[in-house]
Amino acid sequence: MSPRAPLPARILIPVANPATAEDLVRIGAEIMDPRTGELTVLGIVEVPEDVALSDGATQARHARRLLQKVLDYAPPGTRIRPLVRIGRRAAEGIVEAAAEVDLVILGARGLSGSRALGSVSERVAHRANSSVLVVRSRD
Repeated sequence: MSPRAPLPARILIPVANPATAEDLVRIGAEIMDPRTGELTVLGIVEVPEDVALSDGATQARHARRLLQKVLDYAPPGTRIRPLVRIGRRAAEGIVEAAAEVDLVILGARGLSGSRALGSVSERVAHRANSSVLVVRSRD
């Protein structure tokens, strides 16, 4: 029998849809290393090119409040922290944050046709230096 791969210690969960956040957080808590693991829930505030990044501050406060609610989804004893990033594109913000973790867990809507992933999921899967797990929502 081959040795088991170590469980991921640092997991990033970008939260774009609060309706899927609970499942993603529970999955992350189940697969992370129970001794050293930490989940980071990430909120990305996208600011258009023609707007100053500082204008995203109000949206960032709203994103922080949303992430505080997501923290309640973690099972007792789970180390979890919120992180909000302001940027031009969601995928870039996720890839930057992914540089500090072992695994990224992304939620994806059930897509049809030839596309297996959405554009953000595809960009993150191709550019992130960490492993990426894409979880399709039940609906």
